[in-house]
Amino acid sequence: MIANAMVDIWLSLGYGPIPKYEDDLKPMCYPVLDGHILGANGYCYNYDLNDMKEAIANLNVPWHPEKGTLVFASRVVFIGYEWDLEEHWVALPEAKHLKFLYRVQLFVKKFCRNNKAQPCTLIDIQQLHCSLCHVAFVYLEGHTRLPSLSNFAIEFSNRPSAKHYPPRSLFADLDWWIDTLNKPSYR
Repeated sequence: MIANAMVDIWLSLGYGPIPKYEDDLKPMCYPVLDGHILGANGYCYNYDLNDMKEAIANLNVPWHPEKGTLVFASRVVFIGYEWDLEEHWVALPEAKHLKFLYRVQLFVKKFCRNNKAQPCTLIDIQQLHCSLCHVAFVYLEGHTRLPSLSNFAIEFSNRPSAKHYPPRSLFADLDWWIDTLNKPSYR
């Protein structure tokens, strides 16, 4: 609710656009010809983040150290993706890229020993599936590698503590993800 109030106040004062997802805000500003603030990118603006923070100072909003140092730029990280607004591409930030690669490798190591599947829980599958759904927004061909996870999750019939053996098709898809994520992140 606090984030929504902040956005409402800012929009009423003419700041924006302000993409928001839960508590992740990415205030933006369009460059103008006669702005009084020179951005790091060489463009001029009518306001900066300090102006925006001052406008809501009486709310006493605690700022996250990383998220509170926003600058207006054409390349930003928002909701777990790196966006380049001028070049029109999106990629996984390198830290996320490596995190998801490790998550897939760890699952395979834990649940496929000596080419023999080991039982896993629904939670194990859901965590991996959620991660790869996020990654598939960048690696579009990965969409075809998600059904083996979601179909396997159905076998648990809402019994999260039950254990089942993952099928070979799931490991084949995870091998594809490992090969793909071992390559440098792309746009």
